[in-house]
Amino acid sequence: MAGGGIVSEPWYTDDVNELADGDLEAARYATVHLSDPTEYSYKLVETVRQSETLEDPSETIDRGLRVELAYLIDSNEVTFSRVKYDIRYTIPPPGWISEQNYDKRDLVSYGKPGIEWVDRDAKSIGTTTPRVCKDMIDQAIEENAVDSISDLIQRGLERMIGHRETPNKSSNEEYTRDPKPKSHEEYPIVTLFKGKAYYGVTDFTIQQADSLPTRWYRMGDLTEKVGCSTTALSNIQDEIIGYGLLERSNSTEDAAMPRYRIPDSLTVQLLREFHINYTPKKDPYVSDDISDISLTELMGYTGRTRLIAWFLADADEDIAYSKNKITDNSSLGHNTVREYIENLVKLGIVDTEEVSRGSQTYTVYTVNTESPINIFLSQLNNAAFAHRSVEEFAFEKLGLV
Repeated sequence: MAGGGIVSEPWYTDDVNELADGDLEAARYATVHLSDPTEYSYKLVETVRQSETLEDPSETIDRGLRVELAYLIDSNEVTFSRVKYDIRYTIPPPGWISEQNYDKRDLVSYGKPGIEWVDRDAKSIGTTTPRVCKDMIDQAIEENAVDSISDLIQRGLERMIGHRETPNKSSNEEYTRDPKPKSHEEYPIVTLFKGKAYYGVTDFTIQQADSLPTRWYRMGDLTEKVGCSTTALSNIQDEIIGYGLLERSNSTEDAAMPRYRIPDSLTVQLLREFHINYTPKKDPYVSDDISDISLTELMGYTGRTRLIAWFLADADEDIAYSKNKITDNSSLGHNTVREYIENLVKLGIVDTEEVSRGSQTYTVYTVNTESPINIFLSQLNNAAFAHRSVEEFAFEKLGLV
């Protein structure tokens, strides 16, 4: 490899060997941490280190975060791209992630060699990474694609040992409409509050004081209302229209410069109805110490939203799940489940029960099908998918798909 940057066996090696350090952005000047490590975290890092034959935990964490950044970009979970940051091989290039066959590996046990580096008194496991990677992580957090640096690192490490599904899809593929969600990750309640552009449009829809449908906006005026860039909103406009949050003018006068408005769709009606009329005081399942619930605040944390969606989409209402069982049956990490599950109990979204096994007692969780919040979110999902299915039918009739 040309130059002296710190990159271990990166990506397509033959191509990388022809590049200089400027292309690689290889120098690692930014410090990041996997905070509050648990027994699971230690085992996860060591399992990836051994499977990838990496030198130490620091190198392992750096590799994991670069892999996850590439995944976020290639799966369109963030609005930025490699082009924006003018990088080529700092993170895996387009298509690399989908080509990997990460076999599912069991976590190593402490009896195996190599895990003696664990310091259980440490408050974090640190590493250094290129400054541009830290900038991308910060933007991914700002867009609510991940909850934290630790969340991103853990997801990347889990992906590298087959504990997360990696669709065979590149960022160059066009958005396709599927009338039914395949899993909680594809539910509208995950999508509609994920990222600055989605979140901004949804929040604007909820807060909009005008009668429905609203007046027409040019794209520039709408982005000012929403609080995101024109590029970010343009990139997701078809999806937002598909879910019924926006309507595009079909007037020939607007062909060159389209106008948009918030329609009087069922999706919008439900969002507005919940915002205006729901109050925790009337919800018998919500904890007494919760006096107010803002929908955008409730769904504004990606980890909590994904956990709620898992209970609605994938959890069996007749099965009680421990925290470990939730992690085993979902794409959610231990830290995410641990951080948000008790909050879902206070919100009445899930019920709890204490069970005993031998001398041990632990808590299990079941979805509360009577919760007004759950009922509303299920209705919102159905409305958004129904609207998208109608859009698909109309597009097919017009020969546009």
